[in-house]
Amino acid sequence: MILRRLTPDDVVAYRSIRLQALAEYPAAFLSSAEEESAEQLEWHAKRLAETNETVMLGAFVDQALIGMVGYGRNARRKVRHTGFIRAMFVTSEWQGRGIGTALLKQALAELRQRDGLRQIYLEVVAGNVAAVELYKRLGFVPYGLQPDALCIDGVFQDDMLMHLSLAPTGT
Repeated sequence: MILRRLTPDDVVAYRSIRLQALAEYPAAFLSSAEEESAEQLEWHAKRLAETNETVMLGAFVDQALIGMVGYGRNARRKVRHTGFIRAMFVTSEWQGRGIGTALLKQALAELRQRDGLRQIYLEVVAGNVAAVELYKRLGFVPYGLQPDALCIDGVFQDDMLMHLSLAPTGT
């Protein structure tokens, strides 16, 4: 397996896996497959541009994109000390093989290299037990619940809010 940053050159594979993620796990993402499938390839490529605040890290096996995670630092001055994890997905045939763990560990390692970063935040559907457990294993702690965060076909889903502190103890 190879982990590397996705670039606009990866747009076809990225769009494909992104639409697969949105279709298979609609409660795990704010966007929908219907919304994003209507977007042109150029729109998806912009999400992978170097200037984008979010890095998309991809996991490849035999040149096939099998997983991804987005991460970054918040841009505004008052929240520059915070980062985020989003858009985590591993294709069903590769789940349970440590791909998600590897992606998340690499994203966290890169975030830890950013000066002044003190907190990393993420949201996960409260009922996604496997994802919640993965995040907990890597040090994330729940700090709240957003009731009815998403409504999918009339069914409401709660989001669990989690954070990982990078601040030195006692500060």
